[in-house]
Amino acid sequence: MTLEPPTNHNQETSDVCHCRLGNQSGTRKRNDGLALTGRAGGTIGRTLGTNDIEIRVPDEHTARIQEVHLIVIHSLCDVIDQALFGRD
Repeated sequence: MTLEPPTNHNQETSDVCHCRLGNQSGTRKRNDGLALTGRAGGTIGRTLGTNDIEIRVPDEHTARIQEVHLIVIHSLCDVIDQALFGRD
């Protein structure tokens, strides 16, 4: 998994962070992506493939987009913890 920071300070929020999940099984290669975006999806939203997942916050306010992204990230972590380690 890779997190890529913005290349410049004027880059829109939807381009700030995305991750690539890679899985190699035998000869079949898989490279699915998960993108947290905002507004209209930005550059990342336009480049996603059919196997990629986009979680978009269609709001114009950067602070609101980031708040929702934090909730999504914490929720994903909780689901992964429960799947790996069971319920508390």
